[in-house]
Amino acid sequence: MTAEKNTPNPIDIYVGSRLRLARTSASMSQEKLGNFLGVSFQQIQKYERGTNRIGPSRLYEASQFLDVPISFFFEGIPDPNQNTHHEFEKNINTIDIKDTKTLRILRDLSTLPQGQQKAIHSLIKSLMKTT
Repeated sequence: MTAEKNTPNPIDIYVGSRLRLARTSASMSQEKLGNFLGVSFQQIQKYERGTNRIGPSRLYEASQFLDVPISFFFEGIPDPNQNTHHEFEKNINTIDIKDTKTLRILRDLSTLPQGQQKAIHSLIKSLMKTT
């Protein structure tokens, strides 16, 4: 928790959003993931919102079940040392993608080597300029 009581830690919010991304990319319900992890779907909701912190062993089990590397949950996390606390929280809270097709594209893209990701990003930017 941050300094304010009952305020979720920005890292927990980010990890929770990545859990939601992995789960929805796999077209999986909160109930199914909860059953596998031995928790209720309400607990999965709390993990995904960052209101409850997911422990390392449970996060590892989720990564195995969702077929993503454990590092997936931390990829792209803003560096709190490079931003003010307010900017850090703002950056983390902007991750809220609900379209399943977009989530699958992002999941597939994240598995590519960095050089290929940059090339695809350049291609997308050039396509955006032509439309």
